[in-house]
Amino acid sequence: MTIVEALSELPDVRRAQGRRHEVSHVIVCLLLGTLSGARSWREHADFVQRHRAVLLERLRPAKDRLPSYSTLRRVALGLDYDALGAAFVRWARPQIGVEAGEWWAVDGKSLSGTATHPNDAQQQFTALVSLYAHHRGVVLQSQAYSNAEQSEVHIVEALLADAPLSGASVSADALHCKKSSVRS
Repeated sequence: MTIVEALSELPDVRRAQGRRHEVSHVIVCLLLGTLSGARSWREHADFVQRHRAVLLERLRPAKDRLPSYSTLRRVALGLDYDALGAAFVRWARPQIGVEAGEWWAVDGKSLSGTATHPNDAQQQFTALVSLYAHHRGVVLQSQAYSNAEQSEVHIVEALLADAPLSGASVSADALHCKKSSVRS
């Protein structure tokens, strides 16, 4: 499966009238722009124009049209990021084989600027839990959660249940050290 095929399953929130670009092509342009250092909508649009020939050759869009500044922005703002994350994991997981004896770490970190009521017992924040390969520096999967709705323990259990880690070792915080988390 190519990344374009994985992204083609994403829902398109734009109106059907006047839609000229596949959502998968727009997202690939955004991903490649981001990997090339683009940090603004204009920089993304400039990236698309600079690499027009290669993008047309690889993506083969209808009528040889590539997304403009407005299209890049509109798609990114309306994107379902949970669906994008799931599509990316479907594509990436077969690309990342787990090697026997490899060490993986699972940990959660709160996201800066997401805390509400920081000086109160009712403090709420958003955190991200990641499953990370030490040696290769690769994240196999990550998931965000709100502490008001879920806990890190439940997210870690779900990540480990879903991850193909046969033959690998996993390190985690003491919070996760319990018999039900261990599997052979």
